[in-house]
Formats: sequence, structure tokens, C-alpha cells
Amino acid sequence: MPAALVGKLGSGPLAAVGLSSALFNFSNFLFSFLMVVTTPKVASAVARNKLDEVRSIPAMSACLLHTFLHCSAD
Repeated sequence: MPAALVGKLGSGPLAAVGLSSALFNFSNFLFSFLMVVTTPKVASAVARNKLDEVRSIPAMSACLLHTFLHCSAD
């Protein structure tokens, strides 16, 4: 829908909408992936009453994010 509205303004703004849409879709995929990976781990650790493990999961998630971004940049 935004492309149809911005397309009337010219090729420059239309290219900007395409780029911003691609970046938004990539970041949405990335954070959805992290949510899908970490939520079951948190639920499992809470169910087993291992709160120290729950505290370490955000660090693991950040490590996954760093690894994914580093690998995708190469």
C-alpha cells in the first residue's frame, strides 16, 4: 500500500520505501526468530524452577543475535 501512494511522488521516494520495507522485514524476521528460540527455553527453565538458568537466557539470545548479524554481514 505505501508503494502505491509514494509511487506518485517519483522513483527516489519509491526506492526509499522499498529499502525501508526490506530493512523492516529483515528486523521483524530476526526478532521473531529470537522470540521463537528463547521462549521455550525460558518456559522450560521456569517449569523446572531453575531461575539461574532463566537469567542466562537473555545473554544466550544476545549471543545468537550477534552471531547471526556477524554471519549475515560477511
